[in-house]
Amino acid sequence: MTHNLILTKDNLSALSIDPSKTIFWVGAGVGAEAPCNLPLGNELTDAFLKSMLGKEQAEKFILHWNNHIPQIRESVKGNDWNVPTHTTAYTLDDVKFGNAWERPRLEFIIGEINKLDQEFQNINFQKLENRRRYKRQFTIEALSHFVEAEPNLLHYWLADFARAGATIITSNFDTCIEKALGADSDSKPTSLDGVRGIETTSGFIYHFHGVASDENIQSNLGATVNNVSKRLPETFTKKLEKCFRDEYNIVFIGYSGLDFFDVQPFFEGLASDSYRGKAIYLHFCNDDKGCEEAVKGSKRYQYLLKPFAEKVIAYGKSTVFFDGLGGSSGVKCTKEAAAISTSRGTVFEKTEEQLQNITSSMSEDDRNVFYFLNMFRISSQLNINPSNFYLDWGDRISNIYNDWKNDTEDAGILCKMFNVRGQINDCIVDDIRFNNWESINSAYLNVVTDIRPLIRQWNGAHITILTDHMSWKQAGVSRDILDSYVEETCKILQRGAFTSLTPEEEDIERDTVHYLCGWQMKKMYVLWAIPFVRYTTYPKLRYLLKCIDRLLEFPFASFMYRTYYLSLCRQRGAIQAMLGQKCADHNGYYGDIQHEWDICMETPNLYDARLTIRARMLQYWIMVCKLKVRSIRKYNALKAIYRELDSMRADRSD
Repeated sequence: MTHNLILTKDNLSALSIDPSKTIFWVGAGVGAEAPCNLPLGNELTDAFLKSMLGKEQAEKFILHWNNHIPQIRESVKGNDWNVPTHTTAYTLDDVKFGNAWERPRLEFIIGEINKLDQEFQNINFQKLENRRRYKRQFTIEALSHFVEAEPNLLHYWLADFARAGATIITSNFDTCIEKALGADSDSKPTSLDGVRGIETTSGFIYHFHGVASDENIQSNLGATVNNVSKRLPETFTKKLEKCFRDEYNIVFIGYSGLDFFDVQPFFEGLASDSYRGKAIYLHFCNDDKGCEEAVKGSKRYQYLLKPFAEKVIAYGKSTVFFDGLGGSSGVKCTKEAAAISTSRGTVFEKTEEQLQNITSSMSEDDRNVFYFLNMFRISSQLNINPSNFYLDWGDRISNIYNDWKNDTEDAGILCKMFNVRGQINDCIVDDIRFNNWESINSAYLNVVTDIRPLIRQWNGAHITILTDHMSWKQAGVSRDILDSYVEETCKILQRGAFTSLTPEEEDIERDTVHYLCGWQMKKMYVLWAIPFVRYTTYPKLRYLLKCIDRLLEFPFASFMYRTYYLSLCRQRGAIQAMLGQKCADHNGYYGDIQHEWDICMETPNLYDARLTIRARMLQYWIMVCKLKVRSIRKYNALKAIYRELDSMRADRSD
């Protein structure tokens, strides 16, 4: 059983630690106080959204997000689907005054805009007008100002613990702890144990999401979904596990615990109560009563404390916490609080100014094109209907498409972009072709018709043996061939996502997943639904399940696209239902709904949530075919939930 010791400022006896056997895990909350004054997640997310989408459209986007996400998220509770409760509808005033606090992940916003910036850098427009209109700066470079931040009292406390032998690990981009240690301002980031950081006289400071002072900030700053999806490096996690086995303590300070991609999988993978070191989590709060209620009601950081036998949640003022921790551990802060400036730092203001300057020299028309492209990319990736923000989005796409099409020496700029990326949702062309919103807009339909030959051209260059067996009409591939593709895909997954893959390897992974989840499986559904021939499908279903299980031995972060993993999860659940099996973690829907949902939200991708519901409906159609009354009831309940979610999203195109 988890034991949490709730501390007040008058009970500091449990805070005694050996600094030389302690890890400090530092988050953004540490940099919020003067003179550092760095932003928290929502502040930075809003700064990017307003500069990339324009203030008016950014507020509309935030409003749409807040009025839909909480309701959809509430539909999943306790590994089961529930009819979502209606929450109060937010207004634009709620957004403007900070009352609507839900946001997409900061890493997602930064990552998508950074990919757009990189893609536009590779386009060689011939016309001067288009070179001006579509010219891009690297937006992510605005974060380089974080290196200018000055340390506050908490940074000096951390520096003195580092001098006493403590290990410092931080998710922050700034170098305030290094400055508090007196590190040379010219110190360049390096890598140790697979993690970027800075070497100081008191040890290496690990920045597992990157450092703002990195010269190649586009590649080395881990503030994107692509980067954090890699999980923590294996060398680094092995080092941490060894420290925990050696009874190291760990202190979490200013850390929200919301790193679902990399930090959470690591700590959740550790056995409960298995390490004898002490885990201390500081909850910033000045009001003792209010903080105690928040701590008791929150499960946010349970996974961080779970592996340790002794767990402590401390709350109160951070300065009081460090006074108690230092006093009981023999560490004294060498910096007097009175000697630290109390004036507000300007780093965040400089970041915001650089973001705003990206569009300051643009004409109004060019600025609107810039905002539209960013909104179209973000909304398409989140599968939010772009007509929520631009009613004429089809016409806008057509205009941009014609700009690109007619401005290249070989009339193939779109083809070039398509061939460079060659995967769904990885470039503007894919967004235009594969976004899931139907439209009767003639301009949009003309674009789709016009680029269809480019789609066929790409498909023709990426044929595998499996490709010829993926249509409804073709016979299934032999087991020897499918086995070989599964094994080749496993070798690719062993290397992990975002490693360097050849085009041939990308094709193998794609077609293996598509074959196991595509038309061949749909044929199996039809055959299975015929009572007299159902039994003949069982051997093949067992074989396909074996292939899928082989791929699902790897975590979702190993796949090039999380949708691959999610599709395999859904097919696995459907096959098990057809075979009359139940998962080991059976929750009433013959599949791990919560796990699939977590993947959906981490991407994040709302459309996948709807696909998951459709998959459950398919599985219950299977149960209905078996004439199970209980399943029919659940099928009807699930259909009602689907309709409710569908109406909430209001995803109808004009």
